[in-house]
Amino acid sequence: MKDGREFRHHNAGRPGNTREPDDREEVEAKSHDLAAPVTGVARSRKLCETVWNLEGIKDVRTLRPLLRA
Repeated sequence: MKDGREFRHHNAGRPGNTREPDDREEVEAKSHDLAAPVTGVARSRKLCETVWNLEGIKDVRTLRPLLRA
C-alpha cells in the first residue's frame, strides 16, 4: 500500500488442481453437469463411461456420435 503496509494471502489451492486432483466421482459429476444439457443425460453418461475405458476402444470414431449436440 502507499502507506507501506503489505497484505499477503496464501491460497492452498482448490480441488481439481495438480496437487489435489478431483476423484473419479467429481470428474463424472462435472462432466455430466456440463454435457447433459447439450447431449442428454444418457449420452453424457455413455460418453463418460467410454472415455474412462478409452484404452479398450478399437476405433476412436465411435466417440463421434457421443459428442454431437
